[in-house]
Amino acid sequence: MEGVCSAQVQAQNKHSGGDRDAMKKNVFCLALGAMLFALCFSAEAQQPKKVFRIGYLSITDAATDSPRAEGLRLALRELGYIEGQNIAIEYRDASVR
Repeated sequence: MEGVCSAQVQAQNKHSGGDRDAMKKNVFCLALGAMLFALCFSAEAQQPKKVFRIGYLSITDAATDSPRAEGLRLALRELGYIEGQNIAIEYRDASVR
């Protein structure tokens, strides 16, 4: 009778080991699926920063009007606008080309 009982115990151990492996596999698949799901949404959440554009029109050429343009850039910088990061300034002059 001892042989039958030990065989049943061994069969139960094999069966419960299989359940553990299946459970580990299910937990791994669930964790992998959750991670991939989270990564998909985080990529869509980031919106590009808006870059404001200012047109600077002068009656003189850029070399002559440079101190005024520099004053404009300094005033904008004091307000938190940095050219090339969150603001773009397009310079134009009235000279005939």
